[in-house]
Amino acid sequence: MQTLELKPERRVAERIELKRLAKVMHHPSHRYLPASTRNISTTGALIEVVTTRPLAAGDNLDVFVDFDDTKVLDNSNAVSATIIRVQEWTDERQTIAIHFQDAIELKEAA
Repeated sequence: MQTLELKPERRVAERIELKRLAKVMHHPSHRYLPASTRNISTTGALIEVVTTRPLAAGDNLDVFVDFDDTKVLDNSNAVSATIIRVQEWTDERQTIAIHFQDAIELKEAA
């Protein structure tokens, strides 16, 4: 009989499903990239980015999320983050897990 070993949960904050428009400023390329959130917590998020080049773990970003559904993403919405995990880049899309430099409040997303 095979034993399944579960990895301990490393997340500090609970994630919630949240589909919102977003964009990221990718610091290494100095480019804004369209994105959308899949889920988010106070300490990070899983987002899908439209990009012609794959992104890498360790890259720094500024993330802008349209929490109030206004479709306006200005600098007041910016959150600094680091890519901590990347999934396969396909069809000019890549899903990335990010960690926010500073925790955010999610009252707007509830």
